[in-house]
Amino acid sequence: MKRTTTMACAALALIAGSTLGTPAFAVPVIDQTGNALANGSFESGSTNAITGNGGISSAASNWHQWENGGNGAPTSELITDAGMMAEFGLGVIDGDHAVRVTTLGGWDGLFTFNSFGHPGWNLYDAVTFSGWVYVVSGTMEFAVGSNQDGFTGTTASASSSWQFISVTSNAGQRNDEPLLYSHGGPSEFIVDAVWLNTGTTSNHPLQSLGNTQVPEPSVLALCGLGLLLLRGARIRPIANTVDAR
Repeated sequence: MKRTTTMACAALALIAGSTLGTPAFAVPVIDQTGNALANGSFESGSTNAITGNGGISSAASNWHQWENGGNGAPTSELITDAGMMAEFGLGVIDGDHAVRVTTLGGWDGLFTFNSFGHPGWNLYDAVTFSGWVYVVSGTMEFAVGSNQDGFTGTTASASSSWQFISVTSNAGQRNDEPLLYSHGGPSEFIVDAVWLNTGTTSNHPLQSLGNTQVPEPSVLALCGLGLLLLRGARIRPIANTVDAR
């Protein structure tokens, strides 16, 4: 029965697209209460690629892009859950979109600012910036701080899975600007479900997922349906199967 159950779930997962139309892989958008960022789940913006520099608006609403090294402007675009599944075999973390960033040099990418439509936070409190990243190539950095007092960052390198990372900038310095930057050279990375809260520990509601992709709700539902159908098939009387020859 265990082997039959596994085969049924696998088969139903494979046919999910044809049965249900466009697959719905991602979990619902998490409650943003306590997140000092606007558009932390990157559900607002454009799936069209935007290349540019000098603080222009990125493909993700409330986020802007910058290039520091003179190697060429970064590019940003929102990637859909279905697109992520098709290209990498993993869905986004939250909602139906994540933001994809491609840089040509180090310390380039996206930033946001205290005044860019965010709920606001005490600029001199300790803050913790955290979220999920899928690094396609190179190394990227989560950083938070300010041009006035400098930035504190942590890095993630290329991996075939989502990674949760978190960085804290201490009280007493100005903390008004989170960064999603390449680190040390060109990089391509996808970011989802970022979170900024005051204090020295992350309050991110999805950090307990660890670095393991969880089964998607749609697949679990299909497995349940498959088991019900299998049960029905087992108890249904067999009829019209007698060879009349």
